[in-house]
Amino acid sequence: MNALPHTALRGSVTAEKMGEAFALASEMDDVRQRQTVAHLEAIGVTPKQGYQTVANSTRIYPDGPGLNGLAREPRDLFFADLHKVDWAKAQFAVNATLYDIGPVLDALRGDGIQWRRFTAWLGLPDTDENDSLVKRAVYALNYCAGDAEIVATLTGFRPWLGKDTAARYSPTGIDRETAERILDEPLVKATREAMQAARAKVERDGGSRDAFGDWISLADVTASLASQTHKNPANSVLAQVAQSWELELQRPLIEILETEAAKARPDVSCVCWLWDGAALTIRRDAPGHLARIKRACDAHARRLGIPTALEVG
Repeated sequence: MNALPHTALRGSVTAEKMGEAFALASEMDDVRQRQTVAHLEAIGVTPKQGYQTVANSTRIYPDGPGLNGLAREPRDLFFADLHKVDWAKAQFAVNATLYDIGPVLDALRGDGIQWRRFTAWLGLPDTDENDSLVKRAVYALNYCAGDAEIVATLTGFRPWLGKDTAARYSPTGIDRETAERILDEPLVKATREAMQAARAKVERDGGSRDAFGDWISLADVTASLASQTHKNPANSVLAQVAQSWELELQRPLIEILETEAAKARPDVSCVCWLWDGAALTIRRDAPGHLARIKRACDAHARRLGIPTALEVG
């Protein structure tokens, strides 16, 4: 992806769309507005997002501000002409499979899990903004955040990061009492209990193996987090395990992209990596690639026994 030409997103990042994105930013609260403007200014310099590897994760991360850092609504403006692929409830599916979380597996294999399930539990209106909030809270849960952080994701207040830092306080309008109810939602509660058991096992065993058979040492993670006292090292081990399985789900997509990149004129290119998905460009005269990608990815998920499927658009 770093080898893509800087013109790869020329048709998607236009002056008109940049104007619309800045207009959306102007309606956000101060903290999100500053963050969004910083990302948009970086996109204005070069639309192409660069990527890098980091310690304590198998994930590929952006190497600075840009498309990946945008919230969904402004980012979707630039994705309108791209093909987005992402896994349905990948984080729930991975952890439910790894830790045999029966209620979550049943839901995924049945009618699926909708975000409105969680907004309804909290008594919140079914809006895109509330869906986004509960989605972030559920992601935090599945990446092993503690109860306080899950609640803080809904309220917007993280007191352990410093009261005097405005960026740490971005109120959402959801009060603490309402937010705490998420902890007793049946799927959330079952996942919390399973993750607590998994955390205890990591502490007993001194680590855990990831999707690729590599040992993640609790002692090494503890040492790396010495300056981040609010983080639980066992939670970080579990998060790394989940991230590795998320990447393993992406294996067929990565292999297809590698094959395409070797061509003089690729039919498919990835212009934005989304961890559990990607934004792709596909040549107009090269039909059938989305269906091919979905078939390969869905078959791989079935082989792994993870109840999810690639959603394409």
